[in-house]
Amino acid sequence: MLKPGFKYGSGKFISQVGSGRSAVEARRQAIGGIERRIAEQVREAAYERVLREAYSSAAETSAKRVELMVSEAAVVPLSGVRVVKTAERDGMYHALAVLERQRAATEWRAELRNTDIAIEERIGELEALKAAGGGKLERLKVLGTVLRRWVGREVLLSRIEAVGDTGEPVVAGYNIKQVLWQLADLRDSVTVSVRIEGEHSGVLANMLGEAVIGSGLRLMGEGAAADVLISGTVVVSPVGLKSLDMEFARVRATLSVTDPASGEIVLMQTEEAKAGHVSYAEAVRRALGIVIPVLTEGVTDFLGGF
Repeated sequence: MLKPGFKYGSGKFISQVGSGRSAVEARRQAIGGIERRIAEQVREAAYERVLREAYSSAAETSAKRVELMVSEAAVVPLSGVRVVKTAERDGMYHALAVLERQRAATEWRAELRNTDIAIEERIGELEALKAAGGGKLERLKVLGTVLRRWVGREVLLSRIEAVGDTGEPVVAGYNIKQVLWQLADLRDSVTVSVRIEGEHSGVLANMLGEAVIGSGLRLMGEGAAADVLISGTVVVSPVGLKSLDMEFARVRATLSVTDPASGEIVLMQTEEAKAGHVSYAEAVRRALGIVIPVLTEGVTDFLGGF
């Protein structure tokens, strides 16, 4: 079995041995081992830090949402990991991968500072939007970007700590609590209206309404003035496939999310599916069951990004 030895000692390096039936597999296991170890440490530390900040600012960000954002930011390839030794014994291949602690910390500190600059630019953009009377959805999008980048910043900070860096802390030049307060207040005030046309439109409209409520936004009645408009159509038609005992139906649905303040369409989706059954009504139901969840998931992901 390969060992780091004095040259790659734990004081300066994080190391991991990987094994496999090929050299490629052994290298992949070794590199992946380091990435998984750091990601696990980072995920836990960043999760606690972000959740603590969110709760202390009364932003009411759910623990589940925080966990998802942290996990997405934490599980990324680490550019500084390299394989320094390989060996083969009895048909098995082994590889030793290392990550130099100080070099990694230096790179991540630079990335952290660039992230802070990007966040400050977005906060400046937000202030300009407010001064110009920008719509709520437009401001919500900017705040959502700030939130995701700040979570990425906290992941970077946790990653720096995970490699044992003892340098001076990188202090942000902005108040993230104020950003979180703004995001919470804005989300509480945003209203959404759903308007779907066509045969069987009620099924899609109901599921979209549930998605809106589940995202924490306020659902308005159809036709009411709102900050976000979700509109679409559902078209159902028979499919002339040759079969003695089957009926086929096609469902095509289009969906758009519009910012009424600017008229901008911020999300557009089209889904189509066909299904068969001895009953045409059941064929329609099955085709709807394919299309509607996909559209609803897209809207849920969009609304949940803020």
